[in-house]
Amino acid sequence: MDQHNDDDDDDDDDDDARPPRGLLVDTAAMDDEIARVLVASMSSDASARQTAEAQLTQGGTQPGFGVGLARVSLNQALPYGTRQLAAVVLKKYVKEHWQEGEGRHVPPQTSDEEKAAMREILPAGLGDPIAKIRTAVGMAIASIAAWDWPHAWPALTPTLLNAVKARQSEDAVLGALRCLQMICVDMEEAQIPQVVPSLLPELHAIVASPPEVFSLALKRRALAVLHSCLTTLGMMSGAKQRAVRDLMIPLLPPWLDFFSRALATAPAADAPEQCSFVLEALRCLAPTVMYFAKPAGDAILPPLRAAATLFHALAGAYEANHVDAESDAERDRRVCFFSHRSPYDRVAAVNFIP
Repeated sequence: MDQHNDDDDDDDDDDDARPPRGLLVDTAAMDDEIARVLVASMSSDASARQTAEAQLTQGGTQPGFGVGLARVSLNQALPYGTRQLAAVVLKKYVKEHWQEGEGRHVPPQTSDEEKAAMREILPAGLGDPIAKIRTAVGMAIASIAAWDWPHAWPALTPTLLNAVKARQSEDAVLGALRCLQMICVDMEEAQIPQVVPSLLPELHAIVASPPEVFSLALKRRALAVLHSCLTTLGMMSGAKQRAVRDLMIPLLPPWLDFFSRALATAPAADAPEQCSFVLEALRCLAPTVMYFAKPAGDAILPPLRAAATLFHALAGAYEANHVDAESDAERDRRVCFFSHRSPYDRVAAVNFIP
């Protein structure tokens, strides 16, 4: 009997030493095999490519495959194309295997252990030095967030916001902002109080920073995130809309001041980055006026005056570069287009004819 108990104890020790179910022990070998198959899937040889594609499909049914894809996408020692493809395949894997009974689910469902492992390691890829890797990883994170955020992934919001606050590198901030932009599109009412009050001040700190701190490209990305937030918030209706407007009242003043300053001076025609920055500011002002003019009150007037002054200042350049430069053929096409339409159609068409 004593010997039997000792054996049981040994079995328990063995159980404790085993990795969690669903995660393979030899991760290096698995990662190498995944990378090899990914490379083969891009082969010019049709037979090799089809075999590799079938292996990737089959891999989705194997324990640890999703985590392996995540590791490969983050491995900077691998070629860029292999890593990007790993992140793309990972996004497809999440859509097919993450949640049973939803969407395009393909059995088996990803285990809880694997899900936790992927949620833990993927955010590191948002600071990758390659922009397309950051975007691909951000898309994979956004796919997971569609199922798990915030209930199963409450750490995602502080992780992204901390990356913005820490400002360890421009790459890390850009990656976090790109991911925030993607998840803000699907933000629900319950997530607004967790995200908006912390996010908007951080975005403002970025766009209002001196030129030597952040580039215009990063500031444009911050404004793009703001635009996604404002559009999502503005689409709320009923009681949700009232709660959102109350939430936005203390957050609007610094942004209205920023719009006034950003639009105060017309950008030079030979400064495309500055032009893009001003255009992004205008894009953000539009939903601000559309959805939050009432809570903003009279404070909305200065940025509107700045925008009107900007339009007048740029009218001459627009006429010289677009109206006067229009070729005879383009002008004839425009006249022909308008001549066959009602006055209402003609007004609407202005937005679509180059």
